[in-house]
Amino acid sequence: MSTRIVPRAAQVRCNECGAPGAASLCHHCGVALCAMHTHHPGELARMLLSHEFGAALLPESLRNTQPAHCAECAHRLGAPSPAVFQFGAALTVVGMALALWNRSPAALGLAALGLLIALISTVLGMRARAS
Repeated sequence: MSTRIVPRAAQVRCNECGAPGAASLCHHCGVALCAMHTHHPGELARMLLSHEFGAALLPESLRNTQPAHCAECAHRLGAPSPAVFQFGAALTVVGMALALWNRSPAALGLAALGLLIALISTVLGMRARAS
């Protein structure tokens, strides 16, 4: 019996299941993934919490491309969008102005909600920069 070596090109396989042909790469760690094991951020997370690729200089055909994540990197939240902090700060200012003018408990609640949104976005931003 003789063994014959047939030269072939290397083939990318999914890091999770080993299926041939990668559909995407995790943009955090760079592992190859098939379509079944690729995680894309949800629509709400993409709009509010994840502005990955937001400032990237992408061609016009790739403007709405979503980043792909592996199972290990999918649980990480990016830094919140600055618009979330700005919304919370504006809500706090409006609530405080209404509370001073009207002395309403609802206005104080509005100010407290805005302050809470601004604090949470600041803490999430600090955690994202630390990791």
